[in-house]
Amino acid sequence: MVSAELTSLIINRLSDAVPPNDIILEICNQTGFSWTEAEVILKQVQTENEQVITKRQSPLLTLLAFTIFAGGVVLLAYAIYMLVLTTSTYTSTLVNPWNLANILYFVFNYAAFSFSIILFAIGMIIGSLLGMRDVWASILNL
Repeated sequence: MVSAELTSLIINRLSDAVPPNDIILEICNQTGFSWTEAEVILKQVQTENEQVITKRQSPLLTLLAFTIFAGGVVLLAYAIYMLVLTTSTYTSTLVNPWNLANILYFVFNYAAFSFSIILFAIGMIIGSLLGMRDVWASILNL
């Protein structure tokens, strides 16, 4: 049985993102437990209080995920804008826009780069949403 004081200490340290080995060492120093016993206690408390730890970490995680999400949206909008602007400018200034050399030049120099930026931005948006699913679940008690 783990004392309430030790449980609180472990939850606080895990919420502050202290490395597990440092927490285990602290448990060993405070209680006299062996490394293996302290490791078992840490894992037990971590498993039993996973939602509490996630909730305590959520302000930082939410800020980070929102920043990545917003950056992805801005980058996506800018890349699409630049692709449309470049396409319309490029095709309107050519004498013969369907010349194969011109099309290949455009695709390799402008479109490929824009599409890679668009894919990167979509990855940022999806990654931030997937990374936040545990935080949203703990906040909404799902």
